[in-house]
Amino acid sequence: MFLDVREARPPAREVALARTVVALSLPVSREEVQSLVRAYFRAFIGGDASAFGAILSRSARHLEGGPSGDLADSLARRLHTVDYSGVSLDAVAGYDDIRIVPHAVAPEEVRGPARMVEGDVWVEVPVRLQRDGVTRLFGSRVVMILRREEEGGAWKIAVVGEDDGPWP
Repeated sequence: MFLDVREARPPAREVALARTVVALSLPVSREEVQSLVRAYFRAFIGGDASAFGAILSRSARHLEGGPSGDLADSLARRLHTVDYSGVSLDAVAGYDDIRIVPHAVAPEEVRGPARMVEGDVWVEVPVRLQRDGVTRLFGSRVVMILRREEEGGAWKIAVVGEDDGPWP
């Protein structure tokens, strides 16, 4: 006799009440977050707008207050207005100082259908290299909401916001 456990497994969740039985989803690792954040900045430095397609979710958008329209298009326009060549990837952000906050413990103002959904992760990235001479490269902080598009899939950037960034 064979028991198919896949069918018996409840949907994965980040947090479960003690009186219920659920399958807990694996949290994002610090290495996964750092890799995704590096890929985001690498796309700017390499001037490669197509690289954003691999790291953005299908419905990626700006955090409220950002430019309107498709996030990938907005980032591509930004590449055409700001010169990132000659910038060192390692000098741009404090990758070791990234703050990772799961949905369950994120502040109320960032949770909810307008921003985060269950299973998302809030990421705050301190930016160290904000200017190249007089040119504004990045804001002082980049925030991202990371999301898995399908169960067990790769983490993608669903939302991006930037304090005082050079959005076109």
